[in-house]
Amino acid sequence: VEDGDIIEIDIPQRRLDLKVSEKELERRRKKWKPFKKDLKGVLKKYYTLVQSGAKGAILE
Repeated sequence: VEDGDIIEIDIPQRRLDLKVSEKELERRRKKWKPFKKDLKGVLKKYYTLVQSGAKGAILE
């Protein structure tokens, strides 16, 4: 989802629809690159040792 995109909210159907053409979505998929996690120090330690949010997000 990018700034300016229209999102249709249908509460009775419990749906969110992104109003962007398939051609535009394909263009975005081609240029997308995953975020590289280059963590260091305390943040790296926390990222590798923390439990899920469902378990309280505490360190093991």
